[in-house]
Amino acid sequence: MKFIRNWLWLLPALGAGIPGSLAAVSLFQGDFAAAINRGLAALVLFVVGTVAAATFSGALKAWAEWL
Repeated sequence: MKFIRNWLWLLPALGAGIPGSLAAVSLFQGDFAAAINRGLAALVLFVVGTVAAATFSGALKAWAEWL
């Protein structure tokens, strides 16, 4: 169970990594508007993923203790 909870914390980084990478490519190509939009999308995905991972991890811990 602890193994699953540890790997669960990779989800926010994975969720934000793709738009973050696209934002870097857009910035490198000179498209600043797209870079800002994708950067904000990466930030939102990271925050939402972190909240979801914390919630799910806490639920898994409570369930494991209940067993």
